[in-house]
Amino acid sequence: MKNSLISLGLFLCAIILIFFLDRSLINLCNEIQQKTDIIEQTILENDFETAFDQSMELVDLLKEKNFVSSIYVTHECFDSLVDESVKLSVYIQYNDAVDSNATLHCIKNMTQDMKELQTPTLENILTFTSKPIFK
Repeated sequence: MKNSLISLGLFLCAIILIFFLDRSLINLCNEIQQKTDIIEQTILENDFETAFDQSMELVDLLKEKNFVSSIYVTHECFDSLVDESVKLSVYIQYNDAVDSNATLHCIKNMTQDMKELQTPTLENILTFTSKPIFK
C-alpha cells in the first residue's frame, strides 16, 4: 500500500511539473511572438534605434527564461532561437531591414513550431528529432 501511494504521489508530481513546464513554454513563445511583432512594426517605421533596444530585450528575455525552456525543449531548438535573436540585433544595429525581417520571420516560425510540438498529436509522437518516422 505504501509503494502504491508513493507511486501515485510521484505520478501526480510529474503531471503537475509537465503541466507547469508546458504552460511556461507556451507563454514564453507567445511573449516572443508579441515582441517580434513589435520589432517588425518598428523596423517598418525605420526606427532602428528603438528596434535595436527591443531586440536586446528579446535576447535578455531568452537568456532570462532559458532554464525552464532548456529543460523542456531540446537544446538545439532553444539555442537556435537565441542565435537568431542575436543575429537580429546585429542586423538591426547595422540598419539592414531585409535581413532583419528575414530573421524575425525565422524566429516567429521557430516559436510557432515549438508551440505546435506541445500539442499531443500522432504526428508529434511519431516525430524523432524533427524528422518524421512515417510520411
